[in-house]
Amino acid sequence: MDRSAYLRLLKQRLPDLRSELNEQRQIVGCEIGVLAKAAQRAIFAGDRVRVGICFEVAATAHAKGNTELEGLIENLFVHDLEFVTPHNAYPWAREMFPDSRRPHYTDYWNCIRGVGLDEGK
Repeated sequence: MDRSAYLRLLKQRLPDLRSELNEQRQIVGCEIGVLAKAAQRAIFAGDRVRVGICFEVAATAHAKGNTELEGLIENLFVHDLEFVTPHNAYPWAREMFPDSRRPHYTDYWNCIRGVGLDEGK
């Protein structure tokens, strides 16, 4: 999967992001940032359906993506998600997080902040 296929998938699954994606000047890292922000907004809003769609798109792009897309999903999507904030925890969202990405997310946050998927349970 290249950038074009990723964008087609993303726009198909989350069509309301189309205008925001079009503003990113064809920079794939920024386009992945749009997906990450959409996932985070959905987590904070408690929108399980939308979170599932965001995670599905990211997991598909990671699994089927070229080397650039795979790395950007790991570094821009996975790293930016927050499942625990100072005031709230979102255990349902942690449980929805793709199993294939859990070790990477947990390792990253344990290294940076000491927070991983198991925090806040």
